[in-house]
Amino acid sequence: PDDDVLGCGGQIIKHVACGDDVHIVYCSDTRGVGVFGMPEYDRLQLSETLAMAEALGVGEGRIHILDETPMKYREDVLYEDFLRILREVKPSVVYLPHPREGYRHPDHEVVFRAAKKALWIAPSSFFSAVGEEPSPRIKEAWLYEVWVPLEAMGDVPIKFKPISEETLEKKLAALEERVSQPADWYAHATRGLAAFRGAMRQSEPCEYAEAFVPLSFD
Repeated sequence: PDDDVLGCGGQIIKHVACGDDVHIVYCSDTRGVGVFGMPEYDRLQLSETLAMAEALGVGEGRIHILDETPMKYREDVLYEDFLRILREVKPSVVYLPHPREGYRHPDHEVVFRAAKKALWIAPSSFFSAVGEEPSPRIKEAWLYEVWVPLEAMGDVPIKFKPISEETLEKKLAALEERVSQPADWYAHATRGLAAFRGAMRQSEPCEYAEAFVPLSFD
């Protein structure tokens, strides 16, 4: 539940600051189902998820939690869930996990395929029984990195979106809500990656940045 914070948390904070209506979709519902054989841990993950989203500035009413089981995501079910949410929320900008990070996060590939299909169908009249009326075609869709650099996944060009020191601190504060994980290591790695991405912004280097590649429908 922290990949959104790690991959695009700075952009979420910036969108919220601009007054944008930000929604976050979490695919795994771990409310006491014992995914890892530890119901207490799963319940803790839910509370952490809500706390991290709130720290980013996204309230509970704009958080969509689906009921997939980690490592067993169902592409057809996710597609319909995404289609319904897209037609309800009608976003103009979307952020997604990169599919080729699948060797570390197999569920990311499933999420990507389902979301890409839903983004393609949402503006059309197809599958009208799912969700509300067709949504406008999105203006931007970006794929983010978590722990695998985009270059290692063979993607260029890369868009480096700058974030300020203040934004980075808010992103780190959100990660601190992930109390089940090693907070010091998370903070160190996240700050280091943001500094590296800022330096890689060759056109106009900045102190910190997040890296993305545009989604292609080819």
